[in-house]
Amino acid sequence: MPSTKTEKTAGGPEANTCKRLSSMWPGRGKSTATAAEERFGCTVRAYLEFAVAHPGAWRLLSATRANEHPAVLQAREQRMVELADAWGGTTEARIVAYALVGMLEAATLDWLRASDEVQLDSVADILLDLIWRGMPGLAEHGIVAG
Repeated sequence: MPSTKTEKTAGGPEANTCKRLSSMWPGRGKSTATAAEERFGCTVRAYLEFAVAHPGAWRLLSATRANEHPAVLQAREQRMVELADAWGGTTEARIVAYALVGMLEAATLDWLRASDEVQLDSVADILLDLIWRGMPGLAEHGIVAG
């Protein structure tokens, strides 16, 4: 019986989710909402898969001092602007991008500390549901996931 998160998730049907999903983007034949949900799911899974494969690196990247390095700050800002641009390019969209990434980082750190109580697939589903069900409510603020 597997004893670690890595063993429990490696090689299963969920392996390389982002590679599989990226072949479908921008959603070939799918509604915009379905394609966007898949992109969110891929992002959540990528965070979790990286963290479980590289827990030491994940913890280092999450350390406060590491996040103060100019190269890290620049890379994070670039990613947030890209996300915000995809959601309307507003300041509000950038704030949402930072909020979602911060939530994913905090949840992933907590998940790594857990003692194999929750599988990657379950955590990915929970976080995607939390993100995806909340995104439609942001339309009234001019933020549309797509």
